[in-house]
Amino acid sequence: MMRDMQAKPPSLLPILRTETQAELLGALMIRGFDGSSVTDLATLLGASASTIVREVDRLEAAGITLSERVGRTRLIWIDKASPYARPLRELIEVAFGPRTLIASALASVDGIVDAFIFGSFARAALGAEPATSNDIDVLIVGIVDRTSVYEAIRPVEQRVGREIDVTFRTTEQWLNEDDPFVRTVRSRPLIDLELRQR
Repeated sequence: MMRDMQAKPPSLLPILRTETQAELLGALMIRGFDGSSVTDLATLLGASASTIVREVDRLEAAGITLSERVGRTRLIWIDKASPYARPLRELIEVAFGPRTLIASALASVDGIVDAFIFGSFARAALGAEPATSNDIDVLIVGIVDRTSVYEAIRPVEQRVGREIDVTFRTTEQWLNEDDPFVRTVRSRPLIDLELRQR
């Protein structure tokens, strides 16, 4: 489904114009799509190519991105010489980077069956409410070495400037709908870190 061009500003970083603009910057700065085509970015973000072109044109006019045509393909990347690049990247990382950075950090930890971001960060990221907390709640499902988890996420905490609170549950506990914690977490917004797909 294509996203509405008139979407409201992202709740995690409302200084940006739209959710699409925020996700575009996140894709270029954090997710490793720097140098991607308009078509690839449109597919990644679930937006129309014309919406991506408009957002890229605005970012390029502001001196944040550069682009080059290779045949009929327009490639886009962050202008790393721009005075805005580093501070904007830091803002994007703090607001939108945790999902990608935490998922990457946890991918190497053995025993994780599922992992989710929950709590106020998840609710804000999914547009349910404005951001109200600086910490990020992460739920790990599986049987894992907790020290390995903490060691994996410590660099992410330093990078995004947020404390990451980890809660652990076995698969059996996570499937127990009589558990008040599980029932509460399942009834509220969750961000699936999709580790099982890696």
